[in-house]
Amino acid sequence: MQLLSADWLTEAQRSLVGLSVFSGQDSSIESGTVQYSISGSPTKLLSFCIGVVDGEITTFELGKSADSAVKVSLDYGDACAILEGELTCDTGYMSGAIKVEGNYRWWLLDLRPLHAKALAALKPLNTQGHETSIS
Repeated sequence: MQLLSADWLTEAQRSLVGLSVFSGQDSSIESGTVQYSISGSPTKLLSFCIGVVDGEITTFELGKSADSAVKVSLDYGDACAILEGELTCDTGYMSGAIKVEGNYRWWLLDLRPLHAKALAALKPLNTQGHETSIS
């Protein structure tokens, strides 16, 4: 399964929606939506939004959101490197590979525990015989 393909995104949605940092405890994480735009993917430009409420991923939808708290832009190669554990969000942001508009502090710092859980949840998808290069 190719990373970020339609099949991968369907499986990612199943893996991520309902994922929570706090396992039923009260959260101090602000709620909002993160819009991701990935350029250079096999589908050209890929956009999807992830909704977070009280430290839980509540939605994962293709397309753009008019009311995103954060817009994150990166290229396909960097997105694959993050998913494969070869690049961290912190390093990508600091190097300029990841562009963040809006509440960057929320995305980079407050959501850090959720990023870690999400990447761990997606790891089985990333090891199912995938291809990351664009043909």
